[in-house]
Amino acid sequence: MAGLAAEEANPDAGGLVLRRLADQAAQLAAQEPGVRAADPEAVHDMRVATRRLRSALGTFRPVLLRARTAPLRDDLRRVGRRLGQARDADVSRAGLGDLLAEVPAGLVIGPVRTRLDADRGSAYEAALARVVEDLDGPDWAALRARVAELVADPPLTSAASRGIDEVLLPRVDRAFRRLSRAWRAARAEQSGAQRDAALHEARKEARQARYAAETLAPVVGQDAVRSARAAERVQDLLGSHQDLVVLRGVLRRAAVEAPLAGGNAFTYGLLHDQARVRALELEQQLPHLARRATRPGRRAWMR
Repeated sequence: MAGLAAEEANPDAGGLVLRRLADQAAQLAAQEPGVRAADPEAVHDMRVATRRLRSALGTFRPVLLRARTAPLRDDLRRVGRRLGQARDADVSRAGLGDLLAEVPAGLVIGPVRTRLDADRGSAYEAALARVVEDLDGPDWAALRARVAELVADPPLTSAASRGIDEVLLPRVDRAFRRLSRAWRAARAEQSGAQRDAALHEARKEARQARYAAETLAPVVGQDAVRSARAAERVQDLLGSHQDLVVLRGVLRRAAVEAPLAGGNAFTYGLLHDQARVRALELEQQLPHLARRATRPGRRAWMR
């Protein structure tokens, strides 16, 4: 296969997947002290490690016994969701501050920044407390042990000894085809909650495609790197879009609660509209980025 780096022209499919799993298992363990210390970046990095582990186990399932890996994927998903609650609260706090900075002082009516900071700060602290509680519990210790066992004694299938061109490249191509279908489905949706949900699903597919290409990059080289970067651009754009969806939810709730507390809902409505307009601007960029990531020429190395 022309895309393979010369130094590893016939790599072992199982060995390459295990390299990815070992790297992300190490990342998972390395971030735990930072998470316990309430470092937002450690929370983010641990969340990414859980996602990359889950992605490798799912995308490259032909080389691993599913009976062993499926329960582990479920447990990693639960950990990732806990971490995601903390991460989302931290990101939304910063995002609300950015939106508010663009509002003229005369249009900020009432203690808007104080209320929003308090709301998001409280959400972050509560979510992080739940994460640390989980880390102190027996389930986390069991999960860490199972991840270590996965790397030390991997449940390989007979396909693991085959070359990546036969086993792994079709899985990468599949991930990019799924991304292409997902963004087309999102584009077909009308504006509103359904479209937001479809774009969020497309973001997940972009992430899967990116991680799949990243796994192959050490042996494929620049073709895989370029595909991973193209998928990452789609993922980043749709991540920013989803952040704005979350912000609008927070602002909608704050607007409802403000009058009940004797405040004014005007500024929350203004911020909500800013977030809506910004999300639409991002959506306009998606077709170009998605086409670049999924066009046949970009995926030639996967076949």
